[in-house]
Amino acid sequence: MDNPTIPTGRLIIKAKSGTVDFPVEGVMITLTSELGENSTVESVIYTDASGIAGPVTLPSSGLPLPGEEKKDLLSYIVEADKGGYYSLIRYGINIFPDTTTILNLFMIPLPINLGTGLYENGQVVFPDADENGGNTIYIRPERQGNT
Repeated sequence: MDNPTIPTGRLIIKAKSGTVDFPVEGVMITLTSELGENSTVESVIYTDASGIAGPVTLPSSGLPLPGEEKKDLLSYIVEADKGGYYSLIRYGINIFPDTTTILNLFMIPLPINLGTGLYENGQVVFPDADENGGNTIYIRPERQGNT
């Protein structure tokens, strides 16, 4: 992304627990660019102990000028994954030239539904527990509100 002909902007992700407003460390963030029918994984980053990932520099697109027709903007899909939390996908994230965008992600803990415990190999295991985080929350651009 060091090509001077392609404008770039920066993205910082802040991941917090949606129930206690506490930073979430180790969230895997996948950034995928979308333009028309083309999509490319641009970066995979992880949040640190303060729940922050980035800044990461990404290709950006500009806004149409007054009087111009709306044009397709390069946008990003942001996917956030961490064990013990619902996966989160945000669509339509725009990055603008020479600007830093801060995106807050509120990670929602999975419900604790352990089921019946079984004693195996010296420990109690819960075969009914949802450990894979397979439930996903999708947030479309029209429902995102402020980022």
